Amino acid sequence: MKKHLVIPFVYIGLSIPFATWAAFPGAGVDRTTSLGKFGIRLNQEMGQQLGLGNNCPFEAQCFFESPVLIDSKTLIGRSEPHKDADSTDINGAEVCIDGDPTSCNTYATDLVKDADFTEVPDTGKFNEGPNGTQLEVQEIHTQIIQFNMTRHEKQDDRCPNSSASAVRAGSAAPNQPRSIGEVESKGTTDFPAESFFNVFVEVDIDWDMDLGVDITVFNKTPLVIQNDNLDKLPPQVVYKHDGGDNHPAVYDKNTGKHIGWVTLAGHGVGFNCGDAIQFQNIWQGMLQTEKDQLTKLEPVKKECEGGATYTASDGVLDLPFVDMVTVPILGGFGRPVLKEIIVPVKGHLKMIPNTTLFEIMDMELASPAPINPSVPPCHASYDLDGKLKVPLVNMPVVTVINGIPVTVGKEHFKATLEKIQSSDLFRIVKVRQVP
Repeated sequence: MKKHLVIPFVYIGLSIPFATWAAFPGAGVDRTTSLGKFGIRLNQEMGQQLGLGNNCPFEAQCFFESPVLIDSKTLIGRSEPHKDADSTDINGAEVCIDGDPTSCNTYATDLVKDADFTEVPDTGKFNEGPNGTQLEVQEIHTQIIQFNMTRHEKQDDRCPNSSASAVRAGSAAPNQPRSIGEVESKGTTDFPAESFFNVFVEVDIDWDMDLGVDITVFNKTPLVIQNDNLDKLPPQVVYKHDGGDNHPAVYDKNTGKHIGWVTLAGHGVGFNCGDAIQFQNIWQGMLQTEKDQLTKLEPVKKECEGGATYTASDGVLDLPFVDMVTVPILGGFGRPVLKEIIVPVKGHLKMIPNTTLFEIMDMELASPAPINPSVPPCHASYDLDGKLKVPLVNMPVVTVINGIPVTVGKEHFKATLEKIQSSDLFRIVKVRQVP
């Protein structure tokens, strides 16, 4: 069964019967409840399979909406506060995985460092290191320890039990990567603060609401949810994924086939079944955002000219075409020409092990690409702001058969890198898999 989905999640509610702080608390674990909802938008292939016509994901019938879900045992771990961009932020903070809101018994083995956040919000709600005062800004790192939102708990009429749909993360989804986040002050005082999570989930979908799971899906690149107005911890806010350009693909857990994208999400605090009406009002407002983002769901065209290739065995990124924007110095007065000029170059970058950095191996002028109107270009581009944008990276999938490595297919990604000033290094800004 091959399907394309869009899953707009809303997780509303972490109801916490513990103390709150006017300043960032020490390391601990918040034990909460969560109220939420998700929606699924089918792509053309899945729409055809379900008899919904040929125009998915853009038609109304291509959208599936779950009932309200609830989890009474959500666990979120926190680190000790530290300064933004200090050694703890760079090298990693210990996040509590066993404790209570005011103390910690056990820390996770794996530290959470800034480089672990493969997706940092870029929609304007979260600003890394606000106002250029990073070393004056406090933050904490977080991790979802357990999250299992279902309809199987005893609930009142406002949260009736009528579906097998569910959303899981942390220990409830043990085959998924950890879901980590950050809370960062917006100035020299801890609050107000801003926060985000990189979330990896498993989602059970009950299409016909018959209390049976029809398909389970998961994401390989993180879903980003964020809020820019925390006034305490635990907060009483709604974390949202408003679209932007972060549309992580989701896959059928049984077949591994790509079946869609996550385009909308939220995670609130302090909501339970008694707040279902308020939650539904928030959900309705978010639905319009989901519709506004539909034009961004088209997959990258893989049949194109000039795509990059990354080989994991040697860590080399081959860039056969990079359209480099330059502002040359021309004329007898040495004044820059204002019109941007694009120069084609090619080269190789090599990843530095255990980092998010690539080093330039070689770079030279490239011959102009042949013009073939039937094959669109997918060249990388390098702009004056130092951003290297690679719209298509082909990565061979290799397996070992009788001791011999054999390429069995390709996975496809797009990436943005940023050049570090006065160096030959590029830093990964974002990477996401594309269908």
